[in-house]
Amino acid sequence: MAELRPWMVTDERPGPEALAVTAEQARLLARCCSGLTVRQRQLLVLHYQDGHNWAQIALRWQVSEAAVCQMHGRLLVRLRGSLAALRITRLDEVA
Repeated sequence: MAELRPWMVTDERPGPEALAVTAEQARLLARCCSGLTVRQRQLLVLHYQDGHNWAQIALRWQVSEAAVCQMHGRLLVRLRGSLAALRITRLDEVA
């Protein structure tokens, strides 16, 4: 590989293949989430997208941290079941 000089700029953006895989992963995840309740979708967004922990979500919803943790566990089981029905064990296996 050629040596990079300080003035050279590399393109760090993902290529078309990586973008296609990401789009397919998003489509499959959306399909699996279509049957979730509003609260379950909120949990996914608050935790995975916004980075809130269980205690923060529990405080926001005025429930116990254990209740949020249990809901998350049930949610993961449901999502894994939806993915299994599509014969996918992990989203990073989608290609």
